[in-house]
Amino acid sequence: MAYCTEEDVDKIIEGVENLKRGQEYDLDEHIEKAQRRIDGYLEASGHNVPFGTAPEFVQDIAATYAAYYLVRRSNMAGSFNSIAGMLKDDADKMLRDFASGQADTPGEAHPREEASIPSVVTWRD
Repeated sequence: MAYCTEEDVDKIIEGVENLKRGQEYDLDEHIEKAQRRIDGYLEASGHNVPFGTAPEFVQDIAATYAAYYLVRRSNMAGSFNSIAGMLKDDADKMLRDFASGQADTPGEAHPREEASIPSVVTWRD
């Protein structure tokens, strides 16, 4: 099961002026690439992946990576380089925070060795 939907990605890119997702883009490919990136990073960090149903925080990370891949691949990529960079930086930070436990979510999201599972998402600065 995909970690995010096309609608999740569209919500991220809808505010980017002059960037419209057209038929020429295979968004499923970008979503799958985002999922592989997340799974690889989390597995190396000791998490059980892939998720059956991705926690909401992982859905956000996947949508942000997929939006990054979409913007980077667009025909206007040169004019969107700074936006692509910001999307990637945001997704990287969210993934690092999630993997290190700075963003706790319920369910399978915890590293294998942790026993307690919180019932809400919490942030630690």
